[in-house]
Amino acid sequence: MHGKDWDAAKAKYEPLVVDIGDRQELMNIINEMIGELNASHTGAAPPPGGRAGGGVSTGHLGSNWSPTQSPVVIA
Repeated sequence: MHGKDWDAAKAKYEPLVVDIGDRQELMNIINEMIGELNASHTGAAPPPGGRAGGGVSTGHLGSNWSPTQSPVVIA
């Protein structure tokens, strides 16, 4: 990681995380940290489509589960 002191970077940027208001502000802080590498074309970005739909979604197993039901075992 280009010989950088990541413990020092953590000490520098960690206090800023307490005051973030949204995901973009967190991305900005992460990119500031990554910028200290001085590595071209390196950074963090939100997933394509963001949260407003059109992005990657988690798959579903096609089953319903409730903590009050007994588990079903398929052998």
